[in-house]
Parts: sequence; C-alpha cells; structure tokens
Amino acid sequence: MALTNLLNSVISSGQALEEVIGAIGASTGGGVKSVVDYGAVGDGVANDTEAITNAMAGGEFTIRFPKGRYNITANTTFPGDKTVMFDRGAFLHISMGVIITMNSDIKADPFPIFAGEGSVVSGVHHIRSIYPQWFGASNEGSETMGLVSSKASITSGSNILTIPSADKNRYWDGQTVMVMHAGSTITSTFPNPAPQPTLSIIGTAGSTSYSYRIAILDKYGGITTASAITTIANAPDVLSFKDGNKIRITMPSGIARHGFAIYGEETNPANSRGVLGLIRDVTGFWEDGGHGSIAVSTPPWIPITAPLAKLNNTLLTTIVSGGGTTTLTLKDNAGATLSGNAVVMMDNTSSFNKAYNFLETCGGGEIEVTQGVYHFRLDPATARSVYFTSNVKTKGKNKPVFLMHVNPCNDNMYHFVSKGDTASNWSFEEIIFDGGNRTYTTEFAQIMINLGGTAGHSHFLIKDCEFRYSRGKFISTYAGNCTDYRFTGNYFHHGCSNALGIGGHRYRVDNNIFSDIFLGYGGTKVGGAEAIIMRSLSFGNTDVTSYGDISYNTINNYGTINFGGANFGYKYINISYNKILGYDNAIGLGGKMESVNVIGNQIKIQNLGYLNGNAIKLELTAVGQSCTDVNISDNAISIFSDPTTGFGSGGISFSVEPNNSDIVKRIRITNNSINQYGNVTQWPVEIRFCKELTFSGNTITSDNPGKDTALEVTTNSTDHRWIITDNIALNKVIKTPSGSIIAGNQVGLIRVGDRSLVTGNKVSGVSVAGGNTWGAVIFIGGSDNVVSDNKVDMKNHFNSSATAIIEGNGARNNMIVGNQITNSTTSRPLLHNFESTIVHNMGVPNGGRREFESSSLPTKGVFTVGDRIINITPVAGGSIGWVCTIAGNAAELNWVANTAYSMNKLVYSGVRVYKSTTTGISGAIAPNHASGMATDGTITWEFVGTSVVFKPFGAIGI
Repeated sequence: MALTNLLNSVISSGQALEEVIGAIGASTGGGVKSVVDYGAVGDGVANDTEAITNAMAGGEFTIRFPKGRYNITANTTFPGDKTVMFDRGAFLHISMGVIITMNSDIKADPFPIFAGEGSVVSGVHHIRSIYPQWFGASNEGSETMGLVSSKASITSGSNILTIPSADKNRYWDGQTVMVMHAGSTITSTFPNPAPQPTLSIIGTAGSTSYSYRIAILDKYGGITTASAITTIANAPDVLSFKDGNKIRITMPSGIARHGFAIYGEETNPANSRGVLGLIRDVTGFWEDGGHGSIAVSTPPWIPITAPLAKLNNTLLTTIVSGGGTTTLTLKDNAGATLSGNAVVMMDNTSSFNKAYNFLETCGGGEIEVTQGVYHFRLDPATARSVYFTSNVKTKGKNKPVFLMHVNPCNDNMYHFVSKGDTASNWSFEEIIFDGGNRTYTTEFAQIMINLGGTAGHSHFLIKDCEFRYSRGKFISTYAGNCTDYRFTGNYFHHGCSNALGIGGHRYRVDNNIFSDIFLGYGGTKVGGAEAIIMRSLSFGNTDVTSYGDISYNTINNYGTINFGGANFGYKYINISYNKILGYDNAIGLGGKMESVNVIGNQIKIQNLGYLNGNAIKLELTAVGQSCTDVNISDNAISIFSDPTTGFGSGGISFSVEPNNSDIVKRIRITNNSINQYGNVTQWPVEIRFCKELTFSGNTITSDNPGKDTALEVTTNSTDHRWIITDNIALNKVIKTPSGSIIAGNQVGLIRVGDRSLVTGNKVSGVSVAGGNTWGAVIFIGGSDNVVSDNKVDMKNHFNSSATAIIEGNGARNNMIVGNQITNSTTSRPLLHNFESTIVHNMGVPNGGRREFESSSLPTKGVFTVGDRIINITPVAGGSIGWVCTIAGNAAELNWVANTAYSMNKLVYSGVRVYKSTTTGISGAIAPNHASGMATDGTITWEFVGTSVVFKPFGAIGI
C-alpha cells in the first residue's frame, strides 16, 4: 500500500518518469538509484570515474544516469549483476586508452551513450541486443544524398558549427559528422586549375561542336579548379553507344591526381551537358555517348557545375557538445569558412564498427537498426567502411536505409566486410542497402557486402533486404571461402554486372527478386548483365563451387544467371524454377561442370540488338573446359525479336571448342518448350561438339519460316551417341551427328550422318524454301545407317515434287526399309546409291525397288532382284537399261589368267565375285572358293559374294 501511495504521489506532482523510478527504487531499499547520488556530476568537466565505480559497488540493482556527460578517465567495470539505465542525453565520455568493461544489462533508447576516444568491451557471453546509436550512430539524413543539413556555417580555424533551427534535433553529442569542403586544403602537388584533356572522335564525323572541362578529384574530398574549355569540331551530330558514335575524352597524365570529374558545357547538345562522368586515376579516358548528366546521383562533394575555385577536403569530426541545439562544438577546427552553405552529412562508419567490436567481445548478439537513413563513409585510405563480426545478427526495424556513396577516386571499394576476412553465424535482415546511384553512372569497382580471404565464412544469412542503385556490385561471396549460407527474400534492383556474386559450397539463393541489372555505358542500357554469377576465387581459378541451389528467383527487365566460366569448377548445382523476364540473355553455363541441373525455369526474353543472346547458353570455348551430367529439362522458353531490327536471341545454344568434345558428355535436354516470335534470326537449339546427348520430348516453334532449323548441329564425324526422341518441331529441321538414335520425332526435315538409327519419325517437310539446301526431307549424308518405319508426308512441303528420302554422294551400306512416303508428286521420291539395301518402302515405285542412272553396268555394290539401271546413253536398236535377275555383288571385270591386278580389284569368276588382297600377275587357276582367302597361284583373292546378273530390258526401235 505504501508503494502504491508513493507512486500516486509522485505522478500527481508532475515528476519525470525517471524520477518516479528512482523514487520507487529508494522506497524499496535498493531497486534504482541515480549515479548522482554517488557523487557523479555529469557536466562534461568533472571526472566521474570514482563516483561511477562506487555506484557499481553499491547495493542497488539498477544505476540510473540522468542527462549529462560523464567523464571516465580510468578502466572501469560495470558488473553483471547490475542494470545501467540512461536517460536521453546521458552518455559516458571515455578518455583515450581507457577501456570500459560493460557486463551489465543496458536500458537505453537509441541515442548515444558511449563517446570519446576510449573503447567498450564485454566479458559476458550471452546474447544481447544493442542499438548502433549507443555508439554515436544517426539515422538522420536524405535518402538519396545523405544530407542532414545544407545551410550550416563554420569559420576557418573554428570548431563551432551553426546549423538551422529546423535541424537541431537531428544532432547528438558523440556523433560523427562530415562537413563538405571545410577540412584541410587539397594537396599542393595537384595542379590547379586542372590541365585540359584531349578530345578525339570515335565513329562517324559530323558537323557538331562539343566542349568539355575537367576537374581533378582528391580522394579525401577536395576538388581543383576546372580546366580551360576544350572543344572538338566536326563531331558526330548524335552521340550513341549503340551506333558507335562517341567522343573520347583522354585525361592528362604525369600529374598528381586521384580521379577526375568531366563536365559538358551548356553549348553542347542536351545529353552532353553537366556532370557527365567520374573516373578513377586508373582510368585513362572516358567516352561521351550522349547519355546525359549524372548530377542527381552525384554525392555533394562533387559540385554539379565545373568549379571555378579550388575546394577543400572534407572535415571529418565528432560532436563534442551542443547536441539538440543550433550550436555544435566539434572536436576539430575547420580549414575553410562556409557561410550558410556548409553541407553536413552523418557518418555511421565508426559507430557501427564500435557496435560490432562490442558484440564480438561478448560472444555475439543482435544490432537492432531502427527506421531511418544511415550514411556510411568509405575510408579513402583503405576503401573500406564497416567490419562486421561473427555471431552478430544485424536486423532492421521498418526497413532502415544504409546509404553508401562511392568514393570515385578509390578502386575495389568494399562497404561491409568481415573483420579479419572471416566471420560465421551472422546475418543481415530487413535492411535497405542503397548505393545512391539514381542516374546510372559509369560502373565502379564497388561492392556493398564483400567476403574475401581464405580464412572462411560460414553459416550466414541475408534475408528480406533490399539492394539498390549500385555503381558496382551488391554482394560478393566468391572470394571468401564461403560455406553453408542462404540469401532469401531479398530485392535487388538497379545494379551493374555481377550484381550478386556466389561462390563456395552448400548455399541457397531463393525467392529473391531482381530488376534492372544491366550492362551500361553511362546512361545507355546495353543489355542484361549478371544478376547472379557463380564462381569461386578463394584458391585461384581452379577452385570449385558446389552444392548450390538457385531457385524460385524472379528476374525482371534486365538480368541473367551465369557461371563465371574459365577453369572454375561447378558441381551439383541446381538452377531451378526461376522466372527470367528480360532482355538478350537468361542463363549462361561455362567452366568445368559436373552434375548441373537447369530445370523448370520460365524464360521470356527480348533481344535489343546489342548482344548475340540466348535463353540458355553453354559456352566451353577454351581448351580443357568440360561438362558432364548436365540436365536441361522442363524449361518454358519464349524469345521475342527486336521489333525494329528483327534481331533475336537463340533458345538453347552450345559453343564448344572441338578439342573438348570427348569431355562434354552425358547431357540431357528434355521436355523443354522453346518458342520464338517475331522473325527471330537465331536457331531455337544449336548444339556443338558433345557426346552422349539426350534430346527428348522438346516442343519447338518459330514463326520465322526462313529460319527453319529447330536443332542445328555442328560436330565432327566420330560417333557421338546422341538420342533424339519424341520431339515436336513441326516444319522445322533437325540435324544429327553420327552414331545417333533418332526416333519418334514430329519434325519437318531430318539430316543424318553415319551409323545412326532413324526410325518411327513423322517428317512433313518445311513450308518455305530457303533454310533447307539438301534436296530431300530425309537426307542421309553418311553410311551404315538404318532408316526404317518413318512416315514422310510431302503434302505441306514447299515442293511436293522434291525427293522424300535421298542418300548423299559417297553414302553407302545404308538400310532403307519400311518407310512410308505419302503425297509425293514425283516419280522418284527415293534416291539411293548402289551399295545400300532398300526394301519394303511404301509410296515408292515397286515397293522401293532401286533404280539408278548409268551408261553402263555397275562395277561395285550389292543388288537385289528387280533393281534397274536406266541407260542414260541409249542408242537405236539398244535397250532402255538393265534389270537385276539374280541378286548379288557387282564387279569391275572378269578374272583372266596372266594378267596384272592392283590391290582391292573386284572380279567375276564364274558365279562368284572376289577382291584382290595383293598386287601382282594372276596365275593359271581361276579362283573358285566360296569363303575366305585362296590364291590363283600368284595373287590372293578374298571371297566377296555371289555374282549379280543384269539383263537388258526395253528394246529401242530403229
């Protein structure tokens, strides 16, 4: 009852909540007590170390710090049996070299409670949740530019920053701020003004003049006066990356600089004015392709107009006092006077590093990031920002924004990296990572989250985050020896090539959305770039990425899924059930692959004419690249051409170095739907140099009748052991390599090599001439094939009088049996050579009886009864030709004693045919054996078979 009365009393008196809590603690004899009661002053002047030490040794469970600055000048431990509670505006100022060991639980809202040059650690190994604001972080600022105030003032040599009244509640003591161009002067070795660049024309000259200036950039934020104007005449009237018309702006060399800004003059055409490019020192030139100004996305230390005076570096400092007022006392003095135009930005880099370091000492925990915009500065000296640690979950509340501008003078910029290049059991969740790039400037070597080094990263998660507006890459794991991780539910948009780099082992990338991931030149979108790229660089280019699952992702507008190629290895990778709706390309495979599945993806792409794209591309063009056990199945592919040019991407395409054909094998392309629309100029399927391919159950359509090949094959003559079955490609051509089984397909034409089985297909020809140049619906280009039980319907073929089945020149020993030819208007629908077997074909005169044209009897080949030779040099009184009356083998001449014969000569001897196996002059005894070898006394003869007998038919009247 006494406690209730006390609570009612203090509330009715209007006391602050903190005082109420203190009163309750005092009434209970040891709950909450103010540090002031132990002698702490908190005025920023007194040394409060002893008072705080005494408070920690007291009997109260909770020690409260009222608003104020509490100076700590010696190492101090906050014990684990205490809770320390901070009022808003209360913070500990820790002197340089001093360590606070914070084992107590902390009760504080997200505002600074630790400041100064000292550090805070913890020896308590239990999970705790902290705010980055405790270490000086700020969530204030513009979402696009990071600005907190743009109308502040500061005087050279002073540390007093005056800010507008509207901004005063955005600043707290202990925060880190950047004041643009209020720091030290730019290094004197940088020439000022900048020397002029040189200009040159690329492409077609015209009659337009273009003028440019450049300014030299210092990586700490300084900028020189712009150069004098440089003008080029007779330049292209319209600049265009696509058409190759550009102006090259070559930077001066041999001078001190960290980078350059390029400005187009107002006299230029509209798309070549303003800030056009920012380049690093390592880049020797920049090209104006008519893409427009990048002023909107330029960080505020790059002026939007060419500077007419040299600008100082950035002043990076902390707020010592004055937080919450219009007058802030800074730790450092300004190097320049800025009156009412000083741009101030927050820098959260050191605050987040301190938060991670604190949790590292206590074994991990969670950083809770409240809603707002957190700006991160890239350290110009290291090109790094924040070092996260193991066992820490970084979790946003209401999607806070991490704004990370690039420093255009640095190379290989990494914003979030693991401390010591190794971290395990960490996560980023529900955070927006923003690169600040709203107008698609030139790509920089920037990565928002980069995992590098061989020490290893394992068991980590990036979930429900947004990555956007990058001038480089979003995430890279392929150089960090990464294992057992997952990226899920994230949204990646407006990025550059290699947006999400994946490497290592046992990973899953699922249910993410990608949009506008493109190759670009300035403001020009050239084509889809890698939304997801896989490779491992941890141990050189022979490293392997394995057991990966890329599934249920959606890629809109621009973006692809690719392997890194080269000699990188890929094992047990699934690319499954993704939706790719974009341009030019979709899925690219390369390198050394084993057990890769590309299954169930929905691909819908349009080609813009910049790239020779494909929906699914396997590229093994370097010697030694291999591919075994790859499965491309159940994908739905739709391809649309450029509506203005008609240029279109291909469907499934293999580009393989011929020397790799023996190590590119066991590939399944099954049950895919491939549809091309709008006069597409590439093949639906093009396969090069591989063994043991199964191509089965695919449906292929294309509305370009002049591009009639559904399966285009470029390969060599050895047996490839392909199985091509049950595909539907009406009025389209399939080409097959030697040693294949081609069965059950519904196609337009079939081309066969050697030693293949072609059976049970329904072949209907093509509707328009142009693509097929073979002169037949089934073309047998080689030997030792079986072509049986196919139905060849000539009704819809563009020329019903064309040959239905034909053997090419040099083809031999084929068996053409049981085929059905319908709706043919020619008297000779089947054409074949002497040395093949043709029987029981329907729709062919005499059931497929062979008929040849010659001026004489054949000298080689095997013939059956009824075969006819049509005499092409008939004479009056002669015969129309010859008909086979006794089946057998043909020979060149009769055996004669004492006659010279060369090797492999075919001769008649009685009712048999023999072939000479040696060279010489025949003996006196004619060969008469019925098998094997025998001599005539001098030459050895091999039995070939019985002799064919031809009789003249059809006497020609005189």
